Amino acid sequence: MQFHPRRLMFFYMITIESTRIHEAGHALLLISAGHPQVRLGEIHTIRSDDAAGGCGIEPWWDVREEGWPQWFYPAPDREAEAALALVAFGGKVAETVVLGRHPTRGWYNDILTAGLRIALLGNASRSFVKAISARLEEARDNQDLSDALIHRLKSATATNSGLEFGPAFVALEAEALRRITASVPAINALADALAQNERLSGAEVLKILEGSTWCGVLGVPTIPGVPST
Repeated sequence: MQFHPRRLMFFYMITIESTRIHEAGHALLLISAGHPQVRLGEIHTIRSDDAAGGCGIEPWWDVREEGWPQWFYPAPDREAEAALALVAFGGKVAETVVLGRHPTRGWYNDILTAGLRIALLGNASRSFVKAISARLEEARDNQDLSDALIHRLKSATATNSGLEFGPAFVALEAEALRRITASVPAINALADALAQNERLSGAEVLKILEGSTWCGVLGVPTIPGVPST
């Protein structure tokens, strides 16, 4: 199937219940970041033999470097990059908190995406990060390959910048956990709406959040070791 080529999508494939919670988690963290250049376009799920879903982020720039895959765009500034790194944790954390179980498949790509953004925040070589991003599709549902790529990112980041990859990674996941835990009613409300409609616009998501308990707009988190702009 085809998606808008200018939208960053977080894909996920497992049960339809997990997918609804997963995409709701991405959307909630995106809105909670409150970054003006990182806006929610839509979230959707698809009923099929393998459930699939996506969280679409509206485009915020017109020109980008050649060579990046469509599913991973470098952000235009550090705050936007940090916001998107946070968003990448949303699906995995939402499933763990709301469903009470660790995701069984499909989340590796999200976590690798977070790692790529942390590496860029740490001023790792863009050509190196671009080469890793080209392997994202291969890493989907492949924990061994994802772990190997994350290890390469950690090594490159430690070598090429002052950013300690581990603490940055842990801090972002902890912040995602804090926001998701405070927003369980809202995530359930979004998942229920997806069960009815399969597709929600950014405006519809905001309307649902207005009538639910959620963490609110908390801004872009501070990441340990990230150089200032």
